[in-house]
Amino acid sequence: MIELYRSVQYGQGVAKQVPSSISTHTSTPQAGTTTPSGRPDRKRSSILKAARDVFLAQGFQSASMETVAAEAGVSKVTIYAKFGSKHDLFSAIVDEICEQILAIEIVIPETMESIRQGLNDLAVNYARVLFDPDVLALVRLAIGENQARPDLGQVYNATGPQRARKGLVELFASLNARGELRIDDLERAADQFLALIQPQRFYVLLDPSAAPSSDEVEHVARAGVDVFLSHYC
Repeated sequence: MIELYRSVQYGQGVAKQVPSSISTHTSTPQAGTTTPSGRPDRKRSSILKAARDVFLAQGFQSASMETVAAEAGVSKVTIYAKFGSKHDLFSAIVDEICEQILAIEIVIPETMESIRQGLNDLAVNYARVLFDPDVLALVRLAIGENQARPDLGQVYNATGPQRARKGLVELFASLNARGELRIDDLERAADQFLALIQPQRFYVLLDPSAAPSSDEVEHVARAGVDVFLSHYC
């Protein structure tokens, strides 16, 4: 069974779209977010939320752990005890956000009514992730800090884009094996699929006011699938 993203519950049902507001609180606790007794680690969650807000507002280099501690209502000692370093805290923020925004209901070849429907659903959901304001802000932060801290961009790339790329390669390999697609270079096809569903994203990263509407994001993503299938189907 090929899984591109893990399913996760939002409220009463499985999310079909990106949550309207990305939160550092999930309904299914992740590793490290619970206490030894199994209860949610609310202090850790508060630190992550505060750090994300401070880093996005001030930048990684300028943000101080004192400011994060004050925002979270904890001591610096508590932050270092839970995360180890400022870099580790940033890594935890990236992982926390990516776990949520990439936790769209997976596309499983065995359950797709048609390849076009399955890829359309995947493309629209993932495109909404790519244009989510919190995701865009995180990308801008990683890019803006890249000269001084290239490792931040590497953390984001490995946790988000490369995870999605690997999932697409596995999905396309499965569809290839079933004869649904005819792809010689799976990694190139994954890159092309991702490029086709987000052609406007570069402009939006430069100019937030250029962000397309939700309807436009969906329209472009579906058009990208049409192009993709015209070549590989």
